[in-house]
Amino acid sequence: MKYSCTGIMGFVFVVVMLSFLLKKCINYGIKRCFIKDYSLKKLPKSVKIHIVRDKRESNYKLRYPHWRVPKKDGTRDKRIKNNCIIWENSELHLDKYRVSTHYPYDMVLLVEKLRKHGTHIELSEEEVIIYNGLKRKQEFDTIKDSITGVIEYYEDRPTDFEKLCAMVFEAAGYTARVTPPTNDGGFDILLVNGEGRGIAECKCYALQNIVGRPAVQKLVGANVIAKADKMFFITTSDFSIAASVYAKETGVELINGKELLSMLEKYGFVGRRKYLITENDCQLRICDLYQYVPNDIFCLFPQ
Repeated sequence: MKYSCTGIMGFVFVVVMLSFLLKKCINYGIKRCFIKDYSLKKLPKSVKIHIVRDKRESNYKLRYPHWRVPKKDGTRDKRIKNNCIIWENSELHLDKYRVSTHYPYDMVLLVEKLRKHGTHIELSEEEVIIYNGLKRKQEFDTIKDSITGVIEYYEDRPTDFEKLCAMVFEAAGYTARVTPPTNDGGFDILLVNGEGRGIAECKCYALQNIVGRPAVQKLVGANVIAKADKMFFITTSDFSIAASVYAKETGVELINGKELLSMLEKYGFVGRRKYLITENDCQLRICDLYQYVPNDIFCLFPQ
């Protein structure tokens, strides 16, 4: 009886191993077909490829990791024992293939490679936001080549002025996120680049409405909580002497109307012709994922 049980267990083990190896071979074969069909050299190790029965139009959906028990800001609640990261599945449906990975950055890199090889992939929700931002950027063809034109265009649209400033920062290499109109934490834009985080306050003021020291002090006070590495204050007007002295003492970079107009010209927001926005223009970068992932998880992403 003992021999019989051992034999059965051995047989079951062999069957399981054969099934495992067969599955690995099938998955390897599907990956090779996908690589060949889309002229790729290789795939990220985390990527899984499945064959689906019905061909579908391209569909690109990113999902983001999060803590099992997060704090209000999304970071890990250290009071909870065995708190862990939940890695959601990002998916791409492409013709007869369903592509998936737990790592959104691997999906972003794969989609970028596919598009460079000429594969059409519908925009993700995040890329639609980028597309809408680029469309708004094209509206600025109507802006006159003067700071007065900027003021006239945005004087009744403060939120849109904040979005304009955010796009200028993005053109300068930052990832920029406009804060909500209420409970904004004392600043209008959260900035991230390879050197760290920044915050910015934006005021579309008439030329005669000079920004004083109290407004700059408010931004510095907000940074006590935000703990940003850089602080910016942007206005279409100018700053008082007291505000300029205080900003120099506290490390706040001031951008007045003249400097803002110079930046708008430098990054093509003024006097620019309209152009066709393509998928590649809206392509996500890994740094763009920062706004969707808690700080203590984003630091695990490849930079």
